[in-house]
Amino acid sequence: MKNIFVAALAALAFSTGVASAAPCSKGCCPQVVMASAKSNAGVKKTTLSAPKIHCAGCLEGIKATLLKQDGVRAVSGDARKKTVTISYVSAKTNPKKLAAVMTKAGWPAKEVKPAAKAKPVSATKGCSPYMKEAGEKI
Repeated sequence: MKNIFVAALAALAFSTGVASAAPCSKGCCPQVVMASAKSNAGVKKTTLSAPKIHCAGCLEGIKATLLKQDGVRAVSGDARKKTVTISYVSAKTNPKKLAAVMTKAGWPAKEVKPAAKAKPVSATKGCSPYMKEAGEKI
């Protein structure tokens, strides 16, 4: 019975065109490998700040609005931080267009630029005149 179910599942996957067969590690039976329907080529992420976000209802409205836009793949948000993170196809849209869509819908938004990475501070240089340089024996 289990073999019939597996065969039916494999046939269904092959008929939809989203799977391919590969032999198992022993080479005796086919293994169904599902392929992603959407490619991740050219997908970028941006974060927009929208000070008028105050609740989950706002986020749901923003999500519904942005997902209607061509090229938007995913939307998530944080009401406490008043931010929305968007995955989008760069060939179809950009952060300025997405911010304009949110602004038009009633949530004025602007892109949050990523913070510059801080340079690591050496624990041995310049902290104290009593500390030894790296590699010196104490």
